[in-house]
Amino acid sequence: MDIFIVICIILGIVAGVLIRDKKFFKVSSKVLLALMIILIFLIGFNIGNNKSLIASLGEIGFISVGFAVICAFFSFILTVLIFLFINKKKGGGR
Repeated sequence: MDIFIVICIILGIVAGVLIRDKKFFKVSSKVLLALMIILIFLIGFNIGNNKSLIASLGEIGFISVGFAVICAFFSFILTVLIFLFINKKKGGGR
């Protein structure tokens, strides 16, 4: 199944390179948006049908919030460290 997805992506890239018609792009972007909305709806429908998933939704939400907070915290720390490193290099080169 994974190779099928990769082949579809490669075929899509090749088709995109070969077909550069702006009219086609306008139509295809509208079709793609509609299909993505349908896909998101169907994913939500499947989640709603899964009773065990609905029962553990609170726990999943709690874990997701914790994960987001930890990612934001370490992103901030890494940004500060990179900022200090860059400023140290600029100041040391004088």
